[in-house]
Amino acid sequence: MEKMHKLMNQLSSKYSDSWIIRERYVDVKLRRRKRHHRVYIRREGKYYTFTSVIMGNSAVTKNTKTWNELALMAWDRNANHEIVSFAFDKINRLVGVIRHPAEHLDPEELELYITVLTFECDRFEFLLSGKDRF
Repeated sequence: MEKMHKLMNQLSSKYSDSWIIRERYVDVKLRRRKRHHRVYIRREGKYYTFTSVIMGNSAVTKNTKTWNELALMAWDRNANHEIVSFAFDKINRLVGVIRHPAEHLDPEELELYITVLTFECDRFEFLLSGKDRF
């Protein structure tokens, strides 16, 4: 994660008014929308994984019909997005995910991934609930 911290420091001045950078995540303020979204960053072997929650597990698992509808919506979005994948995580939350080889991540890609993941997940969250929870 040392490399990630260096990359984040390179971007911190550019986004000082809209990104709150923490050790394991970035809170992104979407000023025009008056919303926010959190992007978690972790190292998994040779990859960095960027994850953002769209819907919590209690809403996802409310009933089978809800889960099936969300799965279909996620599948449809996956067919139309090249960078972000939408899936259910280990605890049944609906999330957006980007994976990238850690060795080759540069500041421009990091900026792109955080920005795209934030906007796509926030858009999906708004479509589903209209709320700003994650």
